[in-house]
Amino acid sequence: GPSVLSWNNAQFSPRDFHNIARIGQESKTCKAAATGRFGLGFNSVYHFTDVPSFVSGEYLVLLDPHASHLPGASAAAPGLKIRHTRTGLAQQFAD
Repeated sequence: GPSVLSWNNAQFSPRDFHNIARIGQESKTCKAAATGRFGLGFNSVYHFTDVPSFVSGEYLVLLDPHASHLPGASAAAPGLKIRHTRTGLAQQFAD
């Protein structure tokens, strides 16, 4: 089906992974130069999909804040973070 793809060459830090899972909780309000400091940045993807996903570094991340699509997702753990580089996942799904 239809999809939206965005690409850049930056990688998420451990803090970025933590913050992106905290939907609507402004974590950058005291950082005047930070992108997304008003808490709207990544959250805007929820206008397009219920389960956004992205790859950063060696991780594949799938978010399901309503815990209605991904097995095992809950309010406390709203998605999956999978280390794809050592699992053979890329070879299993080459396309």
